[in-house]
Amino acid sequence: MLSKHRNKVLAEAFYLTGDIEKYGTGFIRIRDWLIDYPELEVKFSEMGDFIRVEMGILDTTGEAYGKLIIKSVEKSVEKSVEKSVEKILFLIKINPNITQKQLAEETGLSRRGVEKNIAKLKAEGKLNRIGSAKGGHWEILA
Repeated sequence: MLSKHRNKVLAEAFYLTGDIEKYGTGFIRIRDWLIDYPELEVKFSEMGDFIRVEMGILDTTGEAYGKLIIKSVEKSVEKSVEKSVEKILFLIKINPNITQKQLAEETGLSRRGVEKNIAKLKAEGKLNRIGSAKGGHWEILA
């Protein structure tokens, strides 16, 4: 799997400030490290804007253990998304004029994360924007 830079300028900034040693070599280093552990099974798959990592321990027949780990990670991601949606709806309820920037600051999500959650709420018919982006307000529908 090849590394994809979602934001090349940001990746370069982290590299130049010394916050990361290298970028784009993580999968190669993980693969090389796993050679010493043949009993581990690791699968990487790209799913939209994120990478899914499946890990398990192989028994002597080659069957993988550890599928519960994957399910628990998926459940915690789902719960995290639900909490984010609840926070966004709560903040809109107390301030229908709140901006996406303010929602990002209050929830701890990125601006893009707020946009995705709002798009999901709109698609589900739970949220609507009345008026313009600057002068409008939010309306909770359900």
